[in-house]
Amino acid sequence: KGADDLKRQLAQEEAERTSAMVTADQKISALTTQTAETLKTLKGNLEELTNHLTECQIEERVAAEKIETLGEKIEKMKEEIKEESNLTKEQFETQQRKATE
Repeated sequence: KGADDLKRQLAQEEAERTSAMVTADQKISALTTQTAETLKTLKGNLEELTNHLTECQIEERVAAEKIETLGEKIEKMKEEIKEESNLTKEQFETQQRKATE
């Protein structure tokens, strides 16, 4: 009888270990699937952010070029205003001289 009890106990322990291993395998499989799905989502998000960053960099370059062009136009306008100002000053001085003569 003692041998039969021992066999039953060993069989029960083996069944419990097998059940625990099956449960662990199922959890590992579920976690592996979840991890793969998460990585796929993260990869998609990274690609989307990379594309957005590229678009922003292009827009930044275009904006920088426009700013540079505007800066050049402003400098040119300043020069033109300065030249016109000098001409006006000279004309005024000439008129003043003619008036005093």
